[in-house]
Amino acid sequence: MQITKTNIQQAGRKLTPLGLLFLLHLLFFVYQLFSGQWYLKDSHEYVAATQNLWELGLPYAGDWSEVLRMDLFSKRPLIYPLLLLPGWLIGQVEVWGALVQMGLSLFSMHLALKLFAYFFPDKNPRRLWMLLLLTYPAQLIFANLLMSELLLQALLMGMLYTALMGWEGKLGGYWVWLYHLLLGLAIWTKPLMYLFVLPNLILGGYWAWKKVSYLAPVLALSLILGVGGFMGKNAQFTTHVHFSSIQNLSLHQYSTTAVLKATYGTERGYDLADSLLLEALSQADYGSEQRLLQQGSVNTILDHPGTYVVQHLKGMLSFYLDPGRFEWAHMIGFEATGEGLQSQAATGGVGGMLDYVLGQPLYLWLPLLLVFLANLLKFALMGVALLTKSEVPRLKWALILSLLYVSGLTGISGASRFAVPVFPMIFLLATLGWLAWQKRLAARK
Repeated sequence: MQITKTNIQQAGRKLTPLGLLFLLHLLFFVYQLFSGQWYLKDSHEYVAATQNLWELGLPYAGDWSEVLRMDLFSKRPLIYPLLLLPGWLIGQVEVWGALVQMGLSLFSMHLALKLFAYFFPDKNPRRLWMLLLLTYPAQLIFANLLMSELLLQALLMGMLYTALMGWEGKLGGYWVWLYHLLLGLAIWTKPLMYLFVLPNLILGGYWAWKKVSYLAPVLALSLILGVGGFMGKNAQFTTHVHFSSIQNLSLHQYSTTAVLKATYGTERGYDLADSLLLEALSQADYGSEQRLLQQGSVNTILDHPGTYVVQHLKGMLSFYLDPGRFEWAHMIGFEATGEGLQSQAATGGVGGMLDYVLGQPLYLWLPLLLVFLANLLKFALMGVALLTKSEVPRLKWALILSLLYVSGLTGISGASRFAVPVFPMIFLLATLGWLAWQKRLAARK
């Protein structure tokens, strides 16, 4: 067949959002096969947890032959190492992980599109969807890294779809079981989700009140008991009652350090944060160390509540707008050194940002600029959706509350990678905003 401009245009019109996403995934996967950039720092801990899970029955995220570190017993939850296990057993953990995560990504977007088709059977903003997919490389990059973001994304979208369709009576009587199974898997995929057992209990109570069924609160209570039992088990190994060691690490490394830097300046802030960490590390056992680190971090935040709130809100904003310099530089093999754009803005203002951007290679900052502009568009459309009365309030508020939970708990450490698990939700909420905007324009005409 002769390739003509007309043929290309016709093929483009037939290409679906899922088809485009598959082609983009395939392109990035082939690139990754040649570049071999499968690993971030966290990736090595996931693979170590996978190996130790098979050999020892424990997801210990370090080298078992070296000196044991108590924080590595709970740092990486169980489910993602289990997902990697078949690939590790056949000696192709990178390729296995990438292929599985490609499938998870397509599954998540499939659920997002199915939800939209159910609530808006006569709408299909295909061009907007194509634009949003083309300007979100993080989805493609993390599918080809040994990281748990795409697994959590699929679980969260499964929860959202199951809850909304179950409420609509489209999934029979077993959806409550499926929803809580997905939540349990999400909890043991990322520690971010274990605190959701509390709002989930409230949701279960609301369901019981509306539907006169006590299954949801009973299952919600069982998850709370499971989390509590897991924390107690961690205490047996490490002398510290906790769900994951990543909590205190994040509390100190991100929240406390950011508050100290904003209060005393970068150099002095880092010195104070290091002093707190060194004092904690001098304790006799891991439990005492972690309690002192937690207490010192919390006290620092409570001593500067205004500064903390400002930094937290900045982090939440960065969660939605950060274009992902770190992962993009990693993918193209560019060694990203020094502070990122957010830090440049904090220290040097607009001038510092411009100097920083112009000092980077064109192939680094031009794609990031396009992604940043697309993120601004999505953020504005989400704002329109928030401020506009919706025809589908249940979908709208499920998306908004889910996004607030994830971005709110991510807080100061908000960055592009942390938004990957909720990209389909951002995609859906931005689409609701687009429809509301189009409706306003039509009303004016």
